[in-house]
Amino acid sequence: MFAWTLVAIAVFAALGLQAPPVPVIEPDSASYLDNSAFRRLGYPAFLDVLQSLDATLRQIMWAQIALYAAATAALGRVLWDQAAPWLAVVMMASLALNPFLIEYQFAIMSESIWLSAALVWLAFLSVLYLRSPSFRSILWFGLITGLLIVIRPASLPFLPLAIAAVVVIPAALRMRVRLGFGLAAGLLATALVGAERLAHQHRHDGVENSQTAAVLFARALLLPAVVLPEGAAYPALERRVAGDLRPVLQAIEATADYRVRLYLLAQYGILGHFSYRPPELDRAATRTGESREDVMAAFALRRIGEQPLAFLAHGAEQFVGLWTILPINTPSGATAYAEFLQVNSPLPFATELPALTVAELPYRWFFPYLQVALWLGGLILLGHLLWAAAALAMRRSLGADMWLALTLNLTVQASFAGIAIVNIAVERFTVVHMPLIALALLLIARTVVVGPWRSVSRSLCDS
Repeated sequence: MFAWTLVAIAVFAALGLQAPPVPVIEPDSASYLDNSAFRRLGYPAFLDVLQSLDATLRQIMWAQIALYAAATAALGRVLWDQAAPWLAVVMMASLALNPFLIEYQFAIMSESIWLSAALVWLAFLSVLYLRSPSFRSILWFGLITGLLIVIRPASLPFLPLAIAAVVVIPAALRMRVRLGFGLAAGLLATALVGAERLAHQHRHDGVENSQTAAVLFARALLLPAVVLPEGAAYPALERRVAGDLRPVLQAIEATADYRVRLYLLAQYGILGHFSYRPPELDRAATRTGESREDVMAAFALRRIGEQPLAFLAHGAEQFVGLWTILPINTPSGATAYAEFLQVNSPLPFATELPALTVAELPYRWFFPYLQVALWLGGLILLGHLLWAAAALAMRRSLGADMWLALTLNLTVQASFAGIAIVNIAVERFTVVHMPLIALALLLIARTVVVGPWRSVSRSLCDS
């Protein structure tokens, strides 16, 4: 225990040396500090507890760093004991040296504590697969799964996959016991999420500014305009949106470069999510007696229902975008965008989206390396899915490592798919899944490369 405490202190010191004088305040930070009604309570509650102790924002940043360091050491200890020392060292190095993961610990953003909770979730999942599970570890696993959702609703795909993961634990347990364990984990996670929803309604007097309505509205805005149907519920809103968004769609279709297209889709998706609210929206709500969120949701669902293929095609683009993190923030991507601006400037809504006017986009040295690693990792995980499907179809045993890798792989793919369908491919959605991707790749390497290599080495030594 003492040795792993020293590891946590070493990680804390390494991150602390890189910490800025003041925490990073992002555009979304204010909504967490103000406990906005459209935010889940997980991160605002964390901020409230520390601020009730008179903690400054800088001290909150240090608390986030400490949580991340402790979670890194906890996962490292589990992997050291249950998998292999080299795997634990490589995994901890990937967590302590990845610039993107580290930077979120310096920001007042929910990703900071989500990452720490995700590392604890990985530790309990590894215990379930690599060691004989106990009912207590199952309950903790369910609790952490619920906590992830309470912090970030984008974690919702974790819930069914966590239940399935418990049911298929490769341990000598009867199916009835596995089903009971899975049900217990699922009920505990659901109870925690339900309690958060009740607390949210109490705290905000029943006001529920749904992010679901906002993200669906944003996605529907970028679908091609259609002929206004007879008896449309919101004709004035439909006409206003068609007129406002026509130049946006023309700008997006004006490029064949996927990097520029993904960047435009992300930026205009942010506009639709947070700020584009024409006056016809409130007028429609007043006329029909509905809330603004209900009007947004109904408008979005009608548009999506009329163009399901276009909606899915946009989702596929966002899925690719999640696996090609920040492709615009490279020298070649920045050049492509600068050339696009020369021809198409000024872009629509450029005053509301200043990022669209920046010809020289920010670039850091590690972007290309991170992108190549992510692309290669994505291809390996795709091959792993196909291999696992074939193995299961032939009723072959996968082994504990490959079962755990498959669970992580499916969790990432399902989470990415859920985000791609209803949200936009911004880098923070990819970043928070990097620990899951890294551990899955290390487990695959242990089975496919390290295990056979050791067998060959032993055979040569014996001969």
